[in-house]
Amino acid sequence: MKPSKVIILFMASIFLFAAGPAWSETKQSMNSEEIMDVTDLDGDNRIDIKEYGYRITDVYFFLDADKDGKLTVVEIQKSMPDIDPAVIDKADVNGDAIITIYEFRYVLYKDFDEMDKNQDGSLDMQEMKIMME
Repeated sequence: MKPSKVIILFMASIFLFAAGPAWSETKQSMNSEEIMDVTDLDGDNRIDIKEYGYRITDVYFFLDADKDGKLTVVEIQKSMPDIDPAVIDKADVNGDAIITIYEFRYVLYKDFDEMDKNQDGSLDMQEMKIMME
């Protein structure tokens, strides 16, 4: 099963912001090689679940503009003005219009398994390219 287009768009946004503010101001998207460079912390050309978790946690706190430990729709839309509202709705598991770190990680970890086509516990370049299609 291929991850939903909603999650793919969200993931692309996450990896873009993972590169930091300077990168996100100069580029609109990243290719799979750039995503690998930013996310693969140990340099083995694979993104394991631990590296994935570090990256999505970093992005969560980057998006949390007021540093209150939760994301609002306004904070997300301020950083990603073109984001589809369906992406935010999918992440807001309990429907309270606030996305906690647990909801954020839950939705994204769920799709990690779907992106990991060979079920080896990590994303390789081929899987990254499939995700970006």
